[in-house]
Amino acid sequence: MLVLSRKVDEWVDIGGDIHVVIVDIRGDRIRLGIEAPAEVPVTRPDNVTKEPSQSRMTLIQYIADLRRRFVAIQSCLDALDAGTPADEVLAGIREVTYAASH
Repeated sequence: MLVLSRKVDEWVDIGGDIHVVIVDIRGDRIRLGIEAPAEVPVTRPDNVTKEPSQSRMTLIQYIADLRRRFVAIQSCLDALDAGTPADEVLAGIREVTYAASH
């Protein structure tokens, strides 16, 4: 492991296409700015160590929420096909969208 000392606004280049800048130092916290090509993954240890089951549950909840929204919007569109006035259908879609965002 290479260990370097840097001050605020100093940087280190890695491999010619990764640029790491010391943005700020506050107490025991250092803020880094990292510029890297899109194909280079930049991860943090707290994201990497996240339990797969936690990530999976989050994804399952997200998909379930999308499914609920789809069903609600589909019923609004069915109401439109059945002759419900467009302003009532739009109100229903707005309600679904509002409920999903809060």
